[in-house]
Amino acid sequence: MKSRQLAAGVAFGAALGTALYGTVFALPVYLQALLGSPPTRTGLVILPGALASASPWRSRAATPADQSATLVLTGVALFMISMCSGGTSPR
Repeated sequence: MKSRQLAAGVAFGAALGTALYGTVFALPVYLQALLGSPPTRTGLVILPGALASASPWRSRAATPADQSATLVLTGVALFMISMCSGGTSPR
């Protein structure tokens, strides 16, 4: 691609789509079928990411253009921490 911004956006979108697919489908199957976690624990593992993506303050905080990149990076970092710590939680 000629545009670096478009290429970065496409790469970030693909990574985000893969992460969302893993969160919604692959992670619960992994936790329940392979690790034997009960459904309640699986839901609690996914809960922080769901709350972060559905929080009402996201739209108000993202209005200033200079804060949007910081907000996106903070959300991605929280999502990664949530997924990395949740997949290794004890039974």
